[in-house]
Amino acid sequence: MEEYSFLADLLESYRASPDIIKALWVLTPPGSVLALAAILRMTRRPAAPAGGERSDAMSVEAEVVLLRADETAALQAPLAESEAGRAPVSFR
Repeated sequence: MEEYSFLADLLESYRASPDIIKALWVLTPPGSVLALAAILRMTRRPAAPAGGERSDAMSVEAEVVLLRADETAALQAPLAESEAGRAPVSFR
């Protein structure tokens, strides 16, 4: 009985397949690697800077907190005006 070789069987199947299938066999692995690299590149978070400096993400979070504080103050201003007897000013 002959010894079975998986690689020889795979190459025989490749040679017997149509040209379009051969093209897919050649293009699929590099396409998968490029897609995985793109996904990893888009989803990775930036590393923390050395020396304890604040990153851009931290400054954006600080700006969001400040904007929320401004919105809260703007929402409370009409309440203070209505309590003082003046007509509240609409910000919308």
